[in-house]
Amino acid sequence: MGRYIVEIRAASLERLQDLQRIFDIDVVRATARCTKSEFAVEALVSESEVERLRKEGYIVKILRDAEELGRQRRKELQ
Repeated sequence: MGRYIVEIRAASLERLQDLQRIFDIDVVRATARCTKSEFAVEALVSESEVERLRKEGYIVKILRDAEELGRQRRKELQ
């Protein structure tokens, strides 16, 4: 099962906070931001979590494949 770095958007701050309270999602707090109409944060999630969040009405945009990023970083260290 793949892991991804994603951007998750929600219509309210409460819905964004639910990511940790209800869904136990590993969010990157430093990436939290607010626009005029929505709130967003980046997170590290699995494929199944992406599907679950989308079904719950969140907008999930995959930014990077975390496993591929890890492989690239390991190559850089060799």
